[in-house]
Amino acid sequence: MPGPKTSAAPTLYDSRPLDAPLAATRGLAVAPRDDNAAVRLSAQVARAHARLGNQHEFERATVEQVR
Repeated sequence: MPGPKTSAAPTLYDSRPLDAPLAATRGLAVAPRDDNAAVRLSAQVARAHARLGNQHEFERATVEQVR
């Protein structure tokens, strides 16, 4: 069973896009900043917002990934 760091991906692909940003953000809260999971979760936040058409949130998530 996936832990909190990896549970955001199914929400993106199981027709639950509204749950994806929250799941990925929760994972980011517990993932070590320098861990690969943090990078993947950051990308999932951006991807989820893009799928939902939230341009502002997508741009914000993308900028945060660079920091």
